[in-house]
Amino acid sequence: MEPDDLTAVWRRYDERLNELVATNALILRRSSLMETRTTLGRLGRTLVYELVLAILAVVLLGAFAADHARELPVLAATAVLDVYAIAILAGTIAQYAHLGRIDFDAPVIAIARAVERLSLLRARQSLWTLALAPLMWPPLAIAATRGLLGIDAVAAFGMPWIAANVAFGVGVLALSVRLARRYGQGANAASWFRRLSASLSGHAVRSAALKLETLLRYEDEITIRAENSSGAS
Repeated sequence: MEPDDLTAVWRRYDERLNELVATNALILRRSSLMETRTTLGRLGRTLVYELVLAILAVVLLGAFAADHARELPVLAATAVLDVYAIAILAGTIAQYAHLGRIDFDAPVIAIARAVERLSLLRARQSLWTLALAPLMWPPLAIAATRGLLGIDAVAAFGMPWIAANVAFGVGVLALSVRLARRYGQGANAASWFRRLSASLSGHAVRSAALKLETLLRYEDEITIRAENSSGAS
C-alpha cells in the first residue's frame, strides 16, 4: 500500500471516529437532559403542592387575624405566623420561577448552573424554614388556644406561660440542631432523617454552594481557555 493510500485510509478512520464520538456525545447529552427533565418535573409538582399549602396558610391566617383584630395578643401572634407563611410562599414562588426559566436548549454547563442555583435556593429555604419552625411554637400556641378552645392564653395564663413556650421552642431548636449534627449523617440513620439533618445542620446549603462555586470556577476556566485559543489562532 502506498503512503498516500495509507493516509487516505487513516483519514477515513478519523472521520468515522469523530462521527462516533459526536454521536455518543449527543446520545449522552440527550440521556442526561431526559433524566434532568424528569427530576425537575417531579420537583415542579412538589413546588405546586407547596405553593397551594402556603397560599392556603396565608389566607386562613389572614382571615383569623381579621376576625380577632381587637384582641391584640392574638392578633400579634397570628401576624407573626402569617409573616412566616408569607416568607415561605415567597421563597417557593422564587424557586418555581427559577425552575420555569431553565432553558434545556442552552449549553449543558448553563443548564447545570441553573440547576445548581435552584438546589441552593431550595436548600436555603429548607434551612431557615426548619430553623424558625420551633420558634413559631409560642404564637401558634396563642392562636390555637384562642381558635380551638376560645381562651385568651395571655390573659388566662400570663407571662410565665408565654416564657415557658418560648423556652420550649428554643429548646426544641437547640436539641434538633445537636441531633442533626451528631447523628444525621450516620450510616444507620433513616433516609428521611439524613435529609432533614442535612437541611437543619446547614450541610445541604454548604454542599449546594460548593457545587455551584466549583461549577462557576470550571466555567470560568473554559472561558479563559477559549479566549486564549482564539488569541493564539
